[in-house]
Amino acid sequence: MNRYGVTDATLHYLTRGDTLNLSTLACNFGDKQQLESGKEYYKLPQPCTSGVLSPYASLAEFISNLLIDNAWDALFRDDAESEIVTQSYSGRMQVSRTVMNKMLPAEGEWRHAKSFLIGFDANGERIEWEIRCKRDQNSTRGYTAGSDVVSFENVRMDIIPR
Repeated sequence: MNRYGVTDATLHYLTRGDTLNLSTLACNFGDKQQLESGKEYYKLPQPCTSGVLSPYASLAEFISNLLIDNAWDALFRDDAESEIVTQSYSGRMQVSRTVMNKMLPAEGEWRHAKSFLIGFDANGERIEWEIRCKRDQNSTRGYTAGSDVVSFENVRMDIIPR
C-alpha cells in the first residue's frame, strides 16, 4: 500500500473575534493577548499523546496545550545531530551520535510535540501515522483570552506514515 506524508503544512487557528485578510493572508487576533515566550503554563517534557485516554480531543487543543503553552526547552528537538543512548549486551551504557536527515525551514530552530494515529485500512491491515506539530520561537504565536490559548498562527505540521 502506498501512503504519502505531508511535510511543513502551515496551520493557523482562528476563533471568535479573529479575522483573516484574504488578499494578504494576514491574521488579526483582535483584542486577544499574545502569549509571551518564556511565560508558558506547562513544562511537560517531550510531549507525546495518542488515543482515547488523551485529554486533548482535538488537534487545536493538542497544539494549544502541548506545543504552544508548553516550555520551549521541554519540546522535542529537530537537531541535525542528536544523542541516542543505548545499552550494550554487556550492560554498559553507550552514547552514539546520529546525524538525522532533516527537512526544516531555514529561518529558525523548530521544536515539536508528537501525536500518533493508528487505524486499519479496508483490508483490515494496520496503518499508523506520526503527527509532529512544530513551533518556532520567532514566528509561531499563541493568543489568549483569559487564561487559555485559544488562537494560534504559524504552526507547522508533518504527517509521517509508519
